[in-house]
Amino acid sequence: MFGINKTSVSPNSRLDHGGNAATNALADADKAVDSAVQSAENAMQATQELAQQALDSLDSGVQELREKTFPMLHKAADRASNFAHRSVDAVHDQSVRLRDQAVRARANTSDYIRDEPVKSVLMAAATGAALMALIGMVSRKRG
Repeated sequence: MFGINKTSVSPNSRLDHGGNAATNALADADKAVDSAVQSAENAMQATQELAQQALDSLDSGVQELREKTFPMLHKAADRASNFAHRSVDAVHDQSVRLRDQAVRARANTSDYIRDEPVKSVLMAAATGAALMALIGMVSRKRG
């Protein structure tokens, strides 16, 4: 009833044929993996080269910018320093002029008081009275 057909393929021949197919599939898979690894390595190498080129270009640009801006910054610093020195000199000169004017005014006032003592006292009294009146008016407005 359940006899074995002798004309069919033997179990060993099926394994041999199936084993070859599996071996071929593994070999193809190994080749595909190797190819993918090689492609990834090539991509990484290309990326590294591009990154290095970009860094070199950036470094060159920074160096060029530094070479262009350093003289301008140096010139600006010199101008600022010169301006500061001129300003200090101008303030010093003005203070000397003001001191000289104050000395002349004091000398002129002393000479006037010595030459016209009565007029000086009357002018001082009138000035004092005017100031007191002004202070009194301001005080009443606030209060």
